[in-house]
Parts: sequence; C-alpha cells; structure tokens
Amino acid sequence: MNRAARGADTIRSPSLDGLRAVSILLVVSNHLMFSATAPQFIGWVSGAIDAGALGVRVFFVLSGFLITGILARELQRTGTLSLRQFYLRRALRIFPASYVFLIVVAALAAVGVMNAARTELLSAATYTLNFWPGRPAWEVAHLWSLAVEEQFYLLWPVTLLLLGVRRGAVLAALLLAGVPLLRVARVLGMSWHVLDLAAPFVMFADWLAVGALLALAGSQLARWERYRALRASNLWTLFLLVSALAAWTALGHWRTSQLTSVWTAIAIALVIDQLTAEPHCIATRVLAVPPMAWIGRISYSLYLWQEVFCYQAATTTWWTQFPTNVVLAFTCATLSYHAIERPVLAWRDRARHA
Repeated sequence: MNRAARGADTIRSPSLDGLRAVSILLVVSNHLMFSATAPQFIGWVSGAIDAGALGVRVFFVLSGFLITGILARELQRTGTLSLRQFYLRRALRIFPASYVFLIVVAALAAVGVMNAARTELLSAATYTLNFWPGRPAWEVAHLWSLAVEEQFYLLWPVTLLLLGVRRGAVLAALLLAGVPLLRVARVLGMSWHVLDLAAPFVMFADWLAVGALLALAGSQLARWERYRALRASNLWTLFLLVSALAAWTALGHWRTSQLTSVWTAIAIALVIDQLTAEPHCIATRVLAVPPMAWIGRISYSLYLWQEVFCYQAATTTWWTQFPTNVVLAFTCATLSYHAIERPVLAWRDRARHA
C-alpha cells in the first residue's frame, strides 16, 4: 500500500489513538502543575520536559500526516480535490464540540464563574486566538493550538491542489528546514513583527510539515532495506524516544532547543511510520491497548475540557482540586464524545454515503 493511502486509512488505527492518548496525557500532566493538591512528581517531570508544549506538537505531526494522507489519496484517485467536501468534513469534525464548549464557558463567564471576555471568546470561536496579543483568559488559552490546526486545514488543501504531490513534498521539506531558523531568529531578536505575536501559524508549520512529508514521500524512505530493518526493531523505538526528548530539551539548554527540536519533529514522524507499518513492534502493541485507544478517541474533547479543571493557578475551588479535577475533565470529555462528536460524525458519514 502506498504511503498516501496508508496515511488515510490509519485515521482509526488503535496505535495512533494510543499516540493521541500520550499527547493529551502530556498536556493534562503539564496543567496539573498548577493544582496545589496534585502529586509533586507530576510537576517536576512535566516542568522538566515542558510536557504540555510537547504534547501539542505531537498532535500537530499527527494532523499533518493524517490530513495529508486523506488529501493525497483523493488526488491520486480523482486527479483533483473537492475543497468544499474537505472543509465541510473538517467543520463537522471540529466545530460542534468546540462551540458547545465555548457556549458553556460564555454562560459561566456571564454569571461571573469564569473570566473569559467576549473578545477572547470571539477570537476562540473564529480560530484566531493564536494571533491574540498577550495571554488570553485561562479558560480559552489552550485553543490557540486549534487555531493553528484550522489554519493548516484552510491553507494546505489549496496548496496541495495547486502544487501536486511531488512539489507539495518539496514545500514540506523546505518548511521543515526553514521554520526552525525563524524560531532561532526570534530568540536572537532578529524577528519580524508577525513572529512577535503569541503563536503565529508559521512558527509551528514545520511540525505539521514533517507529518505531511511522511504522508507524501514516506514510501521513498521505505524503499531502503536498512531503514526497514531499523523500523522493525524495538531498539529503534527506544532510540527515537530518547533522542527526541534530548533534542526537545537540548539537554537543558532551552534556547538552543528552538533549533534542535526539529529532530524531535522528525523522530515523532518516524514513530508514526513505525506504528503504521510494524504491527508487531512493542510500541504498536502497547499504544493499541484498549485503555490507551479509548483515551485517544476522546482526546479532542478531553483537550477542550481539561483546561477548565486543570489549569486554574492558585484557585481553591473544589472542581480544580486533584484528583476531582481529573475525574471531571474525563467525565465531560466522555459526555462530549458520546453526545456530540459521535452523533455528528455518524450523521456526516451517512450523508456522505447517501
């Protein structure tokens, strides 16, 4: 099976669901640092590796891989892309759960329970929060990453339609090489105005691009017999994980990590390649266990709701105390998944087949 087809077909892969679980658990553990009643070791570990930021980046690489796989397969099958159908599918996947969450936050803010201003809610609802000057209210601050994702969904299909698979892969490779240099420029004070905003799309484009590159050109990599032998090895998994963490933290030199973290992005993509190509590897089997796969399936709703319960610094409200906050976050996420996500997606699939 070619890379584009495999990328599209593994959207419901249990092992990739397990990787989503790892991503969201990194985010939740990082936000538990702000809960005075959470075990201290969670804060130590999460702070040492900046777990929340890393978890979000794993989501970006996965999105780049899976979305590009869908687009490339359609291009190969039909010679074109139905942008209308793509945007409609994405809207039905993302908007319902997100807007229900924002409506609840807006209602609680209206009665003084939460602090999100109308302008912040509007920015979150229009997926422009990554351009917000300064830090928005904690209830919606995490939605900057959804804004980055939505901007990717908006730009990449058109780009791929215009360039085609081969030139699209070249562009993805250029982004992977060039964006880390922009981050270094910002650290050194040589950035342009757009780079000074909170989280501009361009500063995260390499994480999405490496997943896209895997979907578009990974089959070329798989032609190397030596690489295939490495990919089948459990020691390869260990090497990727250890080296990814070392590059992500730059062994404690965080300014340098703005450049070295490019290897982390590549390593995550190579882990995804192993998960989709090597069903007998330990990592594939561990991530596919039912509890991990379940957390991965609810990970989108869990990402939305965990902020309300796990990221209120210096508050003493009962719903932000560990472990009550974790239980409530998982409860709301499960309800959102079963009451909103699944029914909407089931209706979407029925309408598409009809």
